[in-house]
Amino acid sequence: MPLASAQPQSTVVVTITPGSGAPSGAPGYAPDNVTVVIGVNNTVVWMNNDTVAGKGTNHTVTPKTQSGAGDWPAAGSGNMLPNATYSFTFTVPGTYTYYCTYHSWMTGTVVVEAATTSTTSTHTTPEFPAASLAVILFAVVAAVVLAASRLKPTRDANPWTDATRSRKATTGS
Repeated sequence: MPLASAQPQSTVVVTITPGSGAPSGAPGYAPDNVTVVIGVNNTVVWMNNDTVAGKGTNHTVTPKTQSGAGDWPAAGSGNMLPNATYSFTFTVPGTYTYYCTYHSWMTGTVVVEAATTSTTSTHTTPEFPAASLAVILFAVVAAVVLAASRLKPTRDANPWTDATRSRKATTGS
């Protein structure tokens, strides 16, 4: 099933093709299966282009089944004269099938998908899970404790203390 165009707020066009009023013109809707995404391209426009040699054929876009709690009116397009258009904006995810009441071989399907959540954020600071921060903090503290326990104590580097120790060692006082 082809995925309909995913341009922001675009419409999907389904054409009722010339000659679709005859069984040899089946399925009659082009494309006959489309997938749309709510908020992206969930408006479908059907165009009755079934005109041959100046004469046209009337058609309908009539809902047959709806898998979700669909809001597509049961009457659908009603009678569509040649060159007429009918549009419907789907707002409930599900699978919707439709047909032409005048030509039973003409059928189509619209699969409506819910919009995915955006990964863009309006926050300027990155999100960082608290658990990860706690693990990193624990690792740093452990590393400092381990390193500190391996250090050898050194003498006081104060020159006055060193001088006093040297004097005591040589004078005995």
